[in-house]
Amino acid sequence: MKGTIKCLVFAGLAGLLLSACQAPSEPLSQPQQTGQPSESTPVPQAVTGLVATSNMYGDGDENGFYFKQYQPGHTAALYYADYKAEKVTVLCSQPNCTHDSESCTAWLQYEFNLPDVLLCGGKPVLVYRGNPYYYAQGEKAALGSVVVLQPNGADPKTLVTFSPSEELDILYSYDDQGNLYVWKSGLDTKNFAAQKHELLQIDLQTGESRAVFSVTPKPGENYFFVGVTDDAFVLKKLAVPENGEVKEPTHSILLVGTDGTLSEPMMEWEHGELNADWLGGRLFYITEKNELMVSDFSGGREKTELVLQSPVMNEMVNYERCDGDTLFINSTVDENGAALTHRVTYMVDLREGKLYPADFANYLEKGQELQLLSKNGNQYFAALSDGSLSNWDGVLGVRYGMVDVESIKAGQLVFQPFEVIQ
Repeated sequence: MKGTIKCLVFAGLAGLLLSACQAPSEPLSQPQQTGQPSESTPVPQAVTGLVATSNMYGDGDENGFYFKQYQPGHTAALYYADYKAEKVTVLCSQPNCTHDSESCTAWLQYEFNLPDVLLCGGKPVLVYRGNPYYYAQGEKAALGSVVVLQPNGADPKTLVTFSPSEELDILYSYDDQGNLYVWKSGLDTKNFAAQKHELLQIDLQTGESRAVFSVTPKPGENYFFVGVTDDAFVLKKLAVPENGEVKEPTHSILLVGTDGTLSEPMMEWEHGELNADWLGGRLFYITEKNELMVSDFSGGREKTELVLQSPVMNEMVNYERCDGDTLFINSTVDENGAALTHRVTYMVDLREGKLYPADFANYLEKGQELQLLSKNGNQYFAALSDGSLSNWDGVLGVRYGMVDVESIKAGQLVFQPFEVIQ
């Protein structure tokens, strides 16, 4: 690394629960009471069981998975996968329906504002992020909104509609009390730059909302909602010097309590100093010694563990996803740093501290794509298609089913198909 990673701790958020992989190291310093309130004045409220999701395809639980499938005409349809029945069903009760018009309850229109699909409190929730640019061009359907459905996809109820100058981020959170949390940005409609960020709590029963935290970035800085612990929200701040000096920005990890209290930086590093990302409630980063490290901040203390050391771990690694104890990464260089002709994917078992090749292209026919959608136990619900699953012109030859994690470790790809009911 070019410098030393700076780690600070914050005691005002004691009691944070964040899963660890192995025995943690000692904290680098003692907690300090350094919290400060946000710009908003939130009502303190006990919140537990925070979960974050940023799956562009859908969301689910141990029973199944709600998701959208792209169709011709830049639209999509809403589907549900029942894990026990091993069936995928489009959420439309009309016989002989083609799922391409407003008469279909499963049809999702608006090519410039297709919703993200969440599962909160046992009900599917559609979150339209909003698109201020298209709204300014006269597309009135580009407004952001939150819509709650019944489990069968029927009876949509719009709870919140946002203003034309507001848009939401793809990362969401919800708790075990029926609240949804969104990261809302107010934009300058002339240049569409963020003027104010707000972490908004929405009661999915009543539609009532309140600001948990809000901040107006100063010149040269910005804030991003990156994840949660069990009872706190995690932000990343990017900032450049205010004195006009040409310098790479500083990255800072901050915690926001459910009462809106903002911590001092829990960890800081200069841009280019650290290959890091927040995934699955933890911060992963790679050192100059090719070490994959994971940090958590439970109890207001920074705890860092070594996951594994491998030449594969370098500054060119991209983080894909983390589901519990399973991390996926990819790289475009080999162990010696030489460029590869294609991207190579690896799966890391965080409990074992082992690295496994997971280049699915080796097992598929030319042009096929396998996309892991959601983890359930030791399996992944996945889509196998004859092209890109995110093709807005429609997905070709798609099949859904389960992929066993152990089969990936064994250097195989065992795909157990589900029945698809249109």
